Amino acid sequence: MNIPRPPIPAQHAATQTTPLKLRTTSVPTTGRIFKAEEVNQDLLIELEDATIDEDPLTGIHYILEVCNETSPTTTVNLPSDEASPLKITSLELGNENLYCNDRWEPTMIPQLLRSPLSTGSSQDPSFTGSSWGHRSSRGRQGRGRGRGRGQERGRGSSWTRSHIPDRAGGGVRCEIVQRCIPGTSQEETIAGTFLPTAGSEEQHIASWLNKITRALEDFVPLPPLPESVHPARAVTRSLTAKHRHVWSSETSCKPIKDDLLPLKPDLVLQEPPELAFGPHQEFSWKNVISFMELTSSAYSHSDSMRTIRNGVMRKAYTIFASQPNRHFLFAMSIAKQEFRAHMFDRAGVVHTRPYNIHRHPRVLLRMFSFLAFGPLDQIGYDTTFIPRQLSSPHPRAIYVESTAYDVIDRIFYNFVIHGRGTACWHVCRNKENYVIKDSWTHESRLNREADILSKIRGLKGVPRLIVAWTVQIGGSDDRTDIRRRSLSFPSDIRVHRRLLMQPVGLPLSDFKSIHELLSVLIDILDST
Repeated sequence: MNIPRPPIPAQHAATQTTPLKLRTTSVPTTGRIFKAEEVNQDLLIELEDATIDEDPLTGIHYILEVCNETSPTTTVNLPSDEASPLKITSLELGNENLYCNDRWEPTMIPQLLRSPLSTGSSQDPSFTGSSWGHRSSRGRQGRGRGRGRGQERGRGSSWTRSHIPDRAGGGVRCEIVQRCIPGTSQEETIAGTFLPTAGSEEQHIASWLNKITRALEDFVPLPPLPESVHPARAVTRSLTAKHRHVWSSETSCKPIKDDLLPLKPDLVLQEPPELAFGPHQEFSWKNVISFMELTSSAYSHSDSMRTIRNGVMRKAYTIFASQPNRHFLFAMSIAKQEFRAHMFDRAGVVHTRPYNIHRHPRVLLRMFSFLAFGPLDQIGYDTTFIPRQLSSPHPRAIYVESTAYDVIDRIFYNFVIHGRGTACWHVCRNKENYVIKDSWTHESRLNREADILSKIRGLKGVPRLIVAWTVQIGGSDDRTDIRRRSLSFPSDIRVHRRLLMQPVGLPLSDFKSIHELLSVLIDILDST
């Protein structure tokens, strides 16, 4: 039996905002009682048969293929080396070289991403202490603890430093510093172990990534602003040029807290702060466009790979749970100068092979330009959802075909990455209430729900189907294999479908008394 929905939305036990659930129960509970190990195990089982690792022997560069096919206008003009599709000859920002001599300029990037040839070792005499210490932005602005860091270049003293490579691959590093003793003509040499200040490495890497994005503006055409954007953005556009999205390290030390997992992404990609209108909202998972995980451990270590994948997987899960308009996600990780991209969608996850950031810089540029300048529908967002102007857990409206329906509340959501990802919404149009059921179904499914509802139309207790629509993004059906064409045999192909139905009912779990629950069960038995 379908009970008419009350005009004031209620909080349903089956639709709490916290997405976590154990496999042994179907009733969602608060996520605060779960440990990270349990969440990881639950997600690993969910993605166990839906994980694809890019094969380095095939010669297919998955990340390049996806960027080229999905958003060719943002990648076609990038600087390159004609001898290799993965390399670039140079990249400049103003008068500064960001990439030259087959490596990223060591004075521009923090220690974590420096190549072995730019550590000031005997293998590369061109980067000894003096040439590195006086030019480094870290030497001028660093706030690290210990002598020999940024504050060592104080009044009445000057210093140079050489770096002893950290062969263990950790964040700790040894440095030898030569400096003039203040007030004297003598010099002294200091050797010590220096620990980066918490968040300092992430902050410098975010600054470096934003420099690359600004340098890419000359190669990427300016995308048009959406029609629904705030009118004042036309003025702000002239100030921000093409710098649509920026990297931030604000979450590296402070977890994101908005009733989801309190996780700390090392770097997050977000809208520029100057494009935010209205009252200031605390940063939440709804604002994360993409993220990047950083570590000084190599991918070749099994423990490191498992840790990186678990961390990326949990954060991707949280983004899908907090962004109902997300239909796929690109995340990234850099482990000891090796870069990987991770793509999550309803068919599972694809991990690319590792690329050395110095030998394959064009791979990074493709990914960065794709996410920074690509239109929303090409970087993972379902544009058939109309977001609210202010931060809100629900969209303002949802399209079915060419008609927009105002969202009243979310009735149900299946918190998964791989699977149907079913969501049911209470919507309204012209003072009439409807239910929108949004899900990703198997392409090979013979008996579709829309066909079944059409055949049993008119039976007691059966919802009435109004419209059945295959969601279209950019004029094409929204399918998971659109982003998997470079794979030999795309598996688990899912199609994004949307049903508009009546009437609107309450979840079975939202009963007010035992008498009401029993009456509903009797009506169910009576209708079968």
